[in-house]
Amino acid sequence: MRTDSLSSKVLSALNAKKGEYVSGQELADSLNVTRAAIWKTIKKLREDGVEIVGAPNKGYSLSPDADVLDAESIRAKLDSESNAFYREIVCKKETGSTNTDLKGQSSSFQGEGLVLVAERQTAGRGRFGRSFFSPQGAGVYFSVLLRPKFDAADVGVLTSAAAVAGARACEIINPRLKQGQVKIKWVNDLYLNDKKICGILTEGAASSLETGKLDYCVLGVGFNLYVDPARTPDELKKTVGGIFAKRPKAGTRAALVAAFLNEFYSFHSQASSRDVLNEYRARQALVGERIAVASPMFESKNIRYATAVGVDDSFRLLVSYEDDPDNIVPLNSGEVRASKAP
Repeated sequence: MRTDSLSSKVLSALNAKKGEYVSGQELADSLNVTRAAIWKTIKKLREDGVEIVGAPNKGYSLSPDADVLDAESIRAKLDSESNAFYREIVCKKETGSTNTDLKGQSSSFQGEGLVLVAERQTAGRGRFGRSFFSPQGAGVYFSVLLRPKFDAADVGVLTSAAAVAGARACEIINPRLKQGQVKIKWVNDLYLNDKKICGILTEGAASSLETGKLDYCVLGVGFNLYVDPARTPDELKKTVGGIFAKRPKAGTRAALVAAFLNEFYSFHSQASSRDVLNEYRARQALVGERIAVASPMFESKNIRYATAVGVDDSFRLLVSYEDDPDNIVPLNSGEVRASKAP
């Protein structure tokens, strides 16, 4: 993967002067290419749906309302330390799955800090291989390649840290949200007003089955900025929500990705710290609630009912099963959902 494609550079240059005209010669000189190459690139960007207008003797201009999602827009909002850690940021209009793409790059990319952002996924995935609805414009979907130093058995800690970072990021970009308003449904979903606004999927590969050490880990995050009823399947309308009630202003997607990357970097190497654990606990949506527990999927024969009583120091949900109320058991895996008493 490379971030220095001409399309990306032209888009970044126009975005830096959004609403102003930039001559084709100026673009060609600054990018060390021919004017013909600039013309072909502009044509391709327009075909991809980017709103670029042209005028004789003036050049090209990016519409002030254009919502550009490019690497430079994200980097401009990163903290200095985050900027150094996230060594490469790639933005795509569309891909199958950002997680799948990065897993394919894990052997060729040296180190960690590779970020792949997509405006749309055609084969987005959630836990247990479920599809993840990833429409263009209404959300943003990205993955980060990491090289954790802990064992594969502890990868859930990374997911928990990402959930806290995601919740914080939502409250940063939407000033109408109060601190702590975004909740975490164990283990990897973010909820606002009882509707899912974000899913997180962590995948990795062990370098050795004997040692259990991770060779790499890909952290995938999918945010819903808002819900477009016209494009949302009927079966999701009651359960899926957005960070905003309506489409936010241009630039919000880049700001959201940057906010997450900043927050995640701030404690990614200290995912077991007391501060993160306390916030993870404070944001839990199910503690104190009656829940249905399934392993791994919701089929009648697999379901047991319990009360969620807390989260232990390893970020595992603690439950008390109705058929064994004297014991409190930590959940290492499986699926949970709220369930009202019969």
